[in-house]
Amino acid sequence: MKEINNYKKVFEFFGSFTNLEKDTFKVNKETFQLERLSAILDYFGNPHLSYKTIHIDGSKGKGSVAMYLSQIISSHNFKTGLYQSPHISSYLERYQINNHFVDETTLINCANRIINSLSDIISLGFGYPTTFELQTLLAFIIFESTKCEYGIIETGFGGMLDATNVIKPVSIIITEIELEHKGVIGNSKKEIANSISNIVKENSKVFISKQDIYVQEIFEHKCKQTDSKLYKATDEISISKYEANFKGIKIFADIQKTRFNYNISQYGLFQIWNSSLAILCAKNTIDGFDKKLIENVLYKTSIPGRMELINTTPQILIDGAHTVNSMKALLESIKLHGMKTEVLVIGIAYDKEISEIIKVLNNNFKSIIVTNAGGFKKSEPEKLFMGFKKHNSNVYLVKEHKSAFSKALEISKDSLEILITGSFQLISSAKLYFK
Repeated sequence: MKEINNYKKVFEFFGSFTNLEKDTFKVNKETFQLERLSAILDYFGNPHLSYKTIHIDGSKGKGSVAMYLSQIISSHNFKTGLYQSPHISSYLERYQINNHFVDETTLINCANRIINSLSDIISLGFGYPTTFELQTLLAFIIFESTKCEYGIIETGFGGMLDATNVIKPVSIIITEIELEHKGVIGNSKKEIANSISNIVKENSKVFISKQDIYVQEIFEHKCKQTDSKLYKATDEISISKYEANFKGIKIFADIQKTRFNYNISQYGLFQIWNSSLAILCAKNTIDGFDKKLIENVLYKTSIPGRMELINTTPQILIDGAHTVNSMKALLESIKLHGMKTEVLVIGIAYDKEISEIIKVLNNNFKSIIVTNAGGFKKSEPEKLFMGFKKHNSNVYLVKEHKSAFSKALEISKDSLEILITGSFQLISSAKLYFK
């Protein structure tokens, strides 16, 4: 095949393979398997083993924890690669070196190594790779070619058969588990936790955020089986106090009996725990950990799509919340920072706990506009609309994103504050519309 010289064309080509993000796949051994990517990595000389890796899984907060951790480790003069998904505005967001998008030339050169080897890859006997496997392979090759010392790897759907689970991490972070991706990695929290527990490798360090007791017990058992050391955020971290304003949050935390006073520029109570979990992991993972560096670098961390203010008149806030607890945390954080969002634009994928999310949100907005989740995610906006309509007479069903945003502006009249949430695809559309 002819070489590609445009990074957007790279991802268009990768997207022509079985794309798990399009939600058009069947859960079977051909779609979800680790043997294929393991064989491909062996063909390329196992680039993922040329640097230390940290694996991050869970239902919410993965991206934020990953970005805080990348900022911390790179500040200690370790060249740090960051691979995460999904992206908000550009595929380049998924591939970062020392908190900057990888340069396009490097990405294209690494991608062409893969493209030029496709016939050999297919001849390995495991069939065609999936889109996510190709994207993950690209991250591993980029980090090797740029001589990274650490690679922070966020899972896709997560769990045992996630393509990222070919790495041999020195540390593993598991954020809060919630019920999502039904039929993919599990139909209950217990099933999901059991699948995610299989990213724990022998003699690793495992850091978990607050979990339901029965979920925590699953991770405790797995750590005993694998001789891994478990660090529970609820035992290791104590938040003494915090001060929130429109500039962010000042945090006073005791982490393993060491006091940390630091600032973050993000909004949201959940970012207090995300940032402190990243500190806990770094403190116990990297050599030469320096507390003083932490207190200066975390404020620099920019996390798109998480309580991000994208417009001021009217005030428009976007957030990728898509689970029950993340919606609760979002509302708490809005109040914490003195915001008064009154118009809601929401689109949720079909596999979320729709009825529970409606209960959380329905009494908090004067007007609600229901739209599609966006992208290739299957959603049921009619069901969501009827659910809200039972509790609020000012509910509108506007399936097309641009029309939904226009309706929100019409209702707001430049005075009522707007919240757009429910899926990363929806907030990506919002960023483009209000650019």
